Amino acid sequence: MERWLNRGYVQIEPKLLYHCAPELRRRLQAELAKEQKDNDLVFEIQAALQAISEDFAKDEENIQSLLSSGRITFDTLWAIVPPNEPVYTLDSLSEPCVYRAVNSGVWKNHDGSVVFYILGRMVDSDGKSLGWTRSKTLEIPIFTGEKTITDLPVYPLRFHEESAQMRQKLIERGRRRIRLQQQGFYEYSGSGVRETETPLGLTRKEKFNVGASFRIFLTHHILIDIQCRGRIVIDPAAFSEIEPENGFVPEIRHAISKDQLLRDDELVAMPSVVYGFSLTQKTWGAFAVSRITKIEWNTSVWDSLVLPDTSKRLVRTLVKSHISHGAGFDDFVRGKGRGLVGLLAGPPGVGKTLTAEAVAETVQRPLYMLSSGELGSDPDSIDQRLQTVFRLAQTWKAVLLLDEADVFMAKRTDLDLTRNAIVSIFLRQLEYYQGILILTTNRVEEIDDAFRSRIHFQLSFPELDSVARRAIWRGFLENVNKDGGIAVELDEPAIDRLADMDMNGRQ
Repeated sequence: MERWLNRGYVQIEPKLLYHCAPELRRRLQAELAKEQKDNDLVFEIQAALQAISEDFAKDEENIQSLLSSGRITFDTLWAIVPPNEPVYTLDSLSEPCVYRAVNSGVWKNHDGSVVFYILGRMVDSDGKSLGWTRSKTLEIPIFTGEKTITDLPVYPLRFHEESAQMRQKLIERGRRRIRLQQQGFYEYSGSGVRETETPLGLTRKEKFNVGASFRIFLTHHILIDIQCRGRIVIDPAAFSEIEPENGFVPEIRHAISKDQLLRDDELVAMPSVVYGFSLTQKTWGAFAVSRITKIEWNTSVWDSLVLPDTSKRLVRTLVKSHISHGAGFDDFVRGKGRGLVGLLAGPPGVGKTLTAEAVAETVQRPLYMLSSGELGSDPDSIDQRLQTVFRLAQTWKAVLLLDEADVFMAKRTDLDLTRNAIVSIFLRQLEYYQGILILTTNRVEEIDDAFRSRIHFQLSFPELDSVARRAIWRGFLENVNKDGGIAVELDEPAIDRLADMDMNGRQ
């Protein structure tokens, strides 16, 4: 369909004009109903409708016959996906989601396979801006004969068997997702998804510059499931900052004002996931909104600690004072930094990690656990990694547990310059940290003297004796029975026999 318009030459794709026919008919009826009609407009609309009728007479009869039975052929897929059509599919977590179609057509992939593609957009946020994203490509592989529309991997939402109910479900999920956009700490159970290293070392920008068919190849080969059961931190802004090349980071193309309430058609088109960090898997990823729940804090874990009451009171007092004083904690304990630093010393399996967990549960904050090995061995990389970890822990108001921190606190000597550099880096970073940091070590005698003045409390954990093991077994059995699983009942002699076994807390 071609015509001159305002001295400009316009060419309109016939299939696009086909999708305009219903609106053209509505516009024609509205114009004809006026007392003073725009005859030129009426003529042009009638001419367009006549052209559509002539060009698509045979197709229209076939299309309507197919649609009456809820079926479609590959060659007529174009007819059910007009621009701005909400299309329904399942994402990589098998969660329902809707895209707004921008364009569609047929192309051949890099491997020679023919597909019907749909370029679709969603409404997402990168932690700073909210709006319509860069288009993503959805595909329907070529097929022969007729196919039920709802059997397609992606199809218009209006054909869903329960389209009204599904639309309302997605609207409600969109509203909840808006509430989850702010940084928060939650429980998660189920699969999440993360991106691995991009094949061929392409940057995020380069992924979108390559051919569309190859982009699909990338998308299908860089996602890995995260089996996550535990705590997560939702933080889209930090995700975008720390992993800017991650394919999950949305690229906002058309921003929506944050002061503007989203319309239902925008809420429907929001992803099924939010972006954050798994504290159990220690990885950034995307987490399904439907699998996020509020945290049920285990405040009784503090009572289960096998520690002297005086030690418990000391730690509790210092932690609560640090939280209540905030940046003024330096005034509360003179001569220290503004952070609260604790040292837990003892062999493996005596309760050091459990103590850190108890602190986090008591103050209802995230527990961010790291081992020294996860920070690397090169001074420069350790410096950068520590900066990131400390910044995140402080932003999240987390209890940061650095396990096996001996390498960062070892006495400096003239014989190991690399170790000296690592210790100096850690000392410097410690001065600026304002959160709660718990360090564990099993070589307390080898700690550099410079750390002594920076540690607010130190707890020593001896090897477990039978009395301590008995208390641990009692606590374990109480928790098992409390969880509502298989009831375990042991008499006192049985508990005594367990306590006499030379085992630590990990075994």
